[in-house]
Formats: sequence, structure tokens, C-alpha cells
Amino acid sequence: MKKILLGILAALTFCVPAFAHPPITVYVDGEKLNFDQPPIIQDDRTLVPMRKIFEALDAEVVWDEPSQTVVAVHDTDVILFRIGEAGLYKNGQLAYTMAVPAQIINDRTLVPLRAVAESLGANVGWDGIDYVIDITAAGGTPATKPETPS
Repeated sequence: MKKILLGILAALTFCVPAFAHPPITVYVDGEKLNFDQPPIIQDDRTLVPMRKIFEALDAEVVWDEPSQTVVAVHDTDVILFRIGEAGLYKNGQLAYTMAVPAQIINDRTLVPLRAVAESLGANVGWDGIDYVIDITAAGGTPATKPETPS
């Protein structure tokens, strides 16, 4: 009986509960974005489908499959990065080193939301309790009160 209790105690000691976070909600200038591939968190960074976030921020985006390169044009700015690489280039200069590089998941190119938004001059707010991201472009209106950015 003692061995059984010790075995159960040992098993319970190594059980770590897994807590799933709520779905991530993203707003751009007060409008909720709907994604066909939900945003994910990887290494404390939120990744979102690239085309949806660029277009929501009024950028035209081109995907070059052979080189696995994303090029986005916003006003006079050109943003460029490659899948699996940490550098995000703006107008030919390294503008951002991404902690988590862009990657392909479920046939969608996911990009670090903060790197993309800030490279286009937007502000990013993060509500870590409700998992809400509020992006405000210049002159835009936030959907929620932004908290400490992630």
C-alpha cells in the first residue's frame, strides 16, 4: 500500500497542468480582424497571417514563392523579409531584428505582428489578460485601452 501511495504521489508531482490561453483577438484602428489561420504565440511573440495584417495596415503585399520572400509597399516605404530569417528590412536597411522569424504554418505565412506593425509606423497595445492586441495606425482609433506592450 505504501508503494502504491508513493507511486501516486510521484506521478502527481510530475503532472504539470496545461493552461491554454484565450483566443488572440487583433484590432486595427478599432476594427476586429478575422484570420483563416488563427494567431499563435511562439517564444512570447504573436505571429499572424502576413497578408491580412499588411492589408489591414494599408500595405500592398507580394509573396515570392521561389525565394520565400515577402515584399510590402506602404506609401513610399518598402518592407522586405524572408521566411526563416530574423532581419526585416525597410527601404533597404535593416529596421528590425525579429526574435521569432516569419514562418509557414498550415500553408500560411505567419509574421511577428509587432515587427510588421511598428515597421509601418503603427502603435501596438497588448492586453495580456484577455489576449487582445490593439494596433493603431497614425490617426487611427484604438478599440480598447492598450496596456503594457508585449
